[in-house]
Amino acid sequence: MRKLTIFILSMIFVISGFTSLYADDGGMDKYRRDRGMTDVSEQEYKPKVKATSLVEAPLVGVKGKTVIIKHFEFPLGHIGGKHSHPGPVFVYVLEGKLTIDTEGAGRQTISAGELYQEPIGNAMQARNLSTTEVTKIIVFQVGDEGKPMMIKVE
Repeated sequence: MRKLTIFILSMIFVISGFTSLYADDGGMDKYRRDRGMTDVSEQEYKPKVKATSLVEAPLVGVKGKTVIIKHFEFPLGHIGGKHSHPGPVFVYVLEGKLTIDTEGAGRQTISAGELYQEPIGNAMQARNLSTTEVTKIIVFQVGDEGKPMMIKVE
């Protein structure tokens, strides 16, 4: 539990500085416009796995930004939908192994106790390739208030 607390506090510190970069260039709206996204609500990706919201709140000190921390549980053999994130995302694997296929980075497997930073805007797909072990992760992400944090990718 101590490692998780340190992880969460570290992510808040890192993200607070990182998200200030968006303030100078039009933020996530610019990201979406640059990619031809108009009605983002229709493009929101909702994973079909067990998800527990731990925190969803404004990011203090960064106007218009929200921080979300969620616990996800991937069943045996799970293959998630292809999606992207318009803001910073950090994944910490609590149990099992998470395999991620990321556009431009290929396939990576992250094991329990490891942290993965997802590239912003790259299409990705998460998998639990195990036939014997459930994968449990904590996801820490920042995005615009009231906007989707996960966007479907065809």
